[in-house]
Amino acid sequence: MIERSEELLDEFAARLAGFLGERGFEADEWTFRRYGPSRDALIVEFQKAGLWSPQEAHFHINVSFSLRPKWEHDRVRLEFPGPAHHGRDPRLRPDQADRMSSKAGVAT
Repeated sequence: MIERSEELLDEFAARLAGFLGERGFEADEWTFRRYGPSRDALIVEFQKAGLWSPQEAHFHINVSFSLRPKWEHDRVRLEFPGPAHHGRDPRLRPDQADRMSSKAGVAT
């Protein structure tokens, strides 16, 4: 059985999907994403709060901006190594940072 609070949040998300859809966002249940030309993303997400109850819809609205696609594009373009096998990006050595600045046309 769906709780009344979940129905309220679903209805709110559906109404917001229409509003955000007119502004270029894609909806996926309680998550909305808008992508830029370089695939950077603005993300708006609803998350149930710890005070969630059958009769009250307590929730958080998380907003994030992801530059990861842009960074990945620059990493490939500037010929830097990919993430290590354990999933973390390698730290740049000073010579790599200088090379990145010069290739990107940034004065150091």
